[in-house]
Amino acid sequence: RFGTMMSLWARVALVLSAATTVGSFSAEAPAAKAKAWFPVRPADALPTDYDSVVRGAFVRHVVVETEEMADLGLQTYLKGGSDSGVEKSPDPFGELARDLSACEKSREERGKVGWVDNPSYHRASGDGGGVLNEAVVGLLPADVISDIFASRPKGGDVLKLSSAKTGLYHLVRVDDIQIDYQQDSSSMSKRPQTQDGSSFFNQATGTNKVITSRAKLKGSGVLPVSPKISLDGSTSDDAAKTYHIATTGCQMNVADSERLAGVLENNLKLEAADALSNADVVVLNTCTIREHAAQKVYDALGPVAARKRRGDRVAIVVAGCVAQQEGEKLLRRVPEVDLVMGPQYTGRIGDLLEGVSRGHQIVATDPSLITEDLSRPVRDHATRAW
Repeated sequence: RFGTMMSLWARVALVLSAATTVGSFSAEAPAAKAKAWFPVRPADALPTDYDSVVRGAFVRHVVVETEEMADLGLQTYLKGGSDSGVEKSPDPFGELARDLSACEKSREERGKVGWVDNPSYHRASGDGGGVLNEAVVGLLPADVISDIFASRPKGGDVLKLSSAKTGLYHLVRVDDIQIDYQQDSSSMSKRPQTQDGSSFFNQATGTNKVITSRAKLKGSGVLPVSPKISLDGSTSDDAAKTYHIATTGCQMNVADSERLAGVLENNLKLEAADALSNADVVVLNTCTIREHAAQKVYDALGPVAARKRRGDRVAIVVAGCVAQQEGEKLLRRVPEVDLVMGPQYTGRIGDLLEGVSRGHQIVATDPSLITEDLSRPVRDHATRAW
């Protein structure tokens, strides 16, 4: 038994010795170059330059005199507001601005600055008319504004910035960003790259395209017509008044459908219809998780496409993951469809439907920064997990 124990210890010693040797060898061997699987920052996933698509941002700020105060304010914000420990604030940044900011003009409005133009966007687009950011120049110094967009923020980001002109520190919260729809763009051949020049793996691709000239529909020989989309709740005969969303798939799709409904009801003043057959705007929010998901979408489009062929003034929208996957192919197979949009354009459905109301077919599947959700989603249940 003693000999067996000695034999076991000898084996352990041998294994530890081998592990040490392997570890030493591994430490000296050149490390394999890590490959990026996905962009760390959403802006890195854009197929085009950030400054060519981001027109501006809606920002709030907290102004303090020292960097230590800025760090303390940032820590308080990240904790959810006050250090009282009693209850988290629903608007921790607004509370922080009210309690800490040295800016009297914005303090009572919870740090509100408002919409700020991206100087680099306007220089690149040649839009030199007027003075940029004239309305906010008394709140945010020009160097802080430049630093905001140099950091390529998305909605919800909080930045700690300092001004060389005033010597003050600004905690800036980007509530939302204003993005241009990039017409006739495609990321299929433009692979975003990491800083070392290598391409990202598993990078989403897509296409943005506006088709302005539509052919007559087969069988009926009629030109497709769509209802007018109005932001003022127009009651004219050719204006859209109702919508219906058919949702398939995962819970994320249910959440997206609630956001779509928020835009359609709150922004476009449409009312929910109880069925696809009597809605002016029909949205199929699709999912690729289910088996034969794409074919099921094509089957579901049949009755709605028939309405279009009869000459009904209806807008047909395919949204979600199948739309992202199929893209322009969906229009070729079902030419009655007016709009194909990926999940990243959920908050932009109002803008895209405006183009549809002018008789265009639109594809929106190119990668884009997702703006902060200000659509006031329409919940269909009192309790949700998102």
